[in-house]
Amino acid sequence: MSGHRHVRRGQAPRRAAGILAGLAAGLALSGCLATGPVHERFEGPYIAAVEPPAPRETAVYRRTFDGPVSPDTLTQLSSGGWSIMDLPRLEAYAEGVLDDLLDVWRARHPDAPVPKIRVFFTSGSHFHASATKDAEIFVALGALERMGSEDELAFLLGHEAAHILLRHHDRQDNFSAFDDALNHATALGALALAASDMEIRRTGDSVSVTQGGDPEVRQMATKGLVAYLTLRELTGTVLSPAWSRDQEEYADLLGLDLMVAAGYDPREVINLFGKRADDQRVRLAELRADAERRSAEYEAAMNAAFAEEGLAGVMAAGIDAIASAGLDAVGQMRRDIGASHPDWEARRDAARLYTLTRHGDAVAADPPTRTGPYRAALSAQPTASVIANHRAAHDALVALEAERIAGAERLGLQGISWPTSDAPFPRYALYMVRKYQGNVASARANLDRIRLDHRAPAVIYTSLASEYLVVDRPGQALDVLRKGADSFGFREPFLPEFILAHARNGSMANAEAAWSECRQSEDGDLRKRCRQKWREVTATDEDGQAAGDASGAPGGFLDSLLPSS
Repeated sequence: MSGHRHVRRGQAPRRAAGILAGLAAGLALSGCLATGPVHERFEGPYIAAVEPPAPRETAVYRRTFDGPVSPDTLTQLSSGGWSIMDLPRLEAYAEGVLDDLLDVWRARHPDAPVPKIRVFFTSGSHFHASATKDAEIFVALGALERMGSEDELAFLLGHEAAHILLRHHDRQDNFSAFDDALNHATALGALALAASDMEIRRTGDSVSVTQGGDPEVRQMATKGLVAYLTLRELTGTVLSPAWSRDQEEYADLLGLDLMVAAGYDPREVINLFGKRADDQRVRLAELRADAERRSAEYEAAMNAAFAEEGLAGVMAAGIDAIASAGLDAVGQMRRDIGASHPDWEARRDAARLYTLTRHGDAVAADPPTRTGPYRAALSAQPTASVIANHRAAHDALVALEAERIAGAERLGLQGISWPTSDAPFPRYALYMVRKYQGNVASARANLDRIRLDHRAPAVIYTSLASEYLVVDRPGQALDVLRKGADSFGFREPFLPEFILAHARNGSMANAEAAWSECRQSEDGDLRKRCRQKWREVTATDEDGQAAGDASGAPGGFLDSLLPSS
């Protein structure tokens, strides 16, 4: 074992009859015996029945990307607003727990390759955890807040590690058209928020940018981006399960086997599933209400956009374009609700039955629940302050969307207090609060303070680049975009902004090169965004023709901002 704590085994059974009777009573009430869970397909513990996947011809977990996190992780970071929290002590504690679990696997399968699995904690507000094919586990802030013991943490880590050990990623595409629609909405939302303070003029072949903008439009854009970020997280954590039902259940079984062999209390798994089931019910109710509300709001915004004139009307038309992307996402969301999402109550009952039939001795031994180490790890400084400040940043966005601006400001300022003064998500939350208030200089200063590294999502790089373009500093915008491309190891997420920044910097040749590069991408959503930018800087479509149809309709919403020269 790793030695970070003493594992107690061989304790005398205490209160065994009462414990087992309680488990059996729960099963009788749930009717789980009739559901046919996957563990009925084999005898004994799953860890003894499973055969590790055969090694690939090349090293299974060899990294080709020399970075702190993997390209797969960076791709996920590029698609949302969450970031990796700076919690090295908590990461070390969690990896110590995980090492004890992996030692169990190594003892059972000594010839099977075991990667070095890293643990990170994200700013996501919901109860969520995930694993990547590059042997990384991500645990959201919402999960940290809801768990109450090291036993629960051990199962959560064991479950995610099981996906890696069993190589479930080999048979699962983690990205969907639904994700693409949401990513498109998020990207457009960030651009519209920055553009809400732009006034663009074209004189001949040159493009200039000055500060300006309509306060009402800026506030609408701010609330729209907050709503999209919220929608992105809700759908990603509730409606888009990464694995098949069988894969999830096998990961549950292996996670249970690992934690029991490492001396943890399997009864805590039942508590954890109960919390997840409660969270699932709340989130689904939120999504159902959200789908109806957003549909009505988007339709109203679309109608208002066409009715408006001048700058406000043009920007409203831009926000309408965002709303259209959001409508696609909402439509898919409404189809998905109730159709395909994790059934935490069924998994809880299956875990209870498996615990009773395969690990009854461990339950009868009545191992103590380890609440103390977990609470100590979360309450240590600076961990406790980092967690509290990220929660304050989430609460600031909730207050902002509800137009409780004074409360949003207070919570936003708490989010950037020590030790998260330069943390990506809290600073981005305060950026949106300041933007809503009309304090654009302070908003931009908050983006400037962010430490641009692997912990920051791509939306922060693109937002900061867009803000530099607002004040006609295209050179600095290009510097930010290049840093983002270097940090992520690829340019694709930033190509639309590269097109715009190169054009504003006076290099149409580089803008055209970025446009040509984007046209080769397999990401249809990215190509749409690049096409929009190319039309903005050239007033032509991708084939070089004048933008717009015979009636004179603009080819892109920012084109309408440009007065005739």
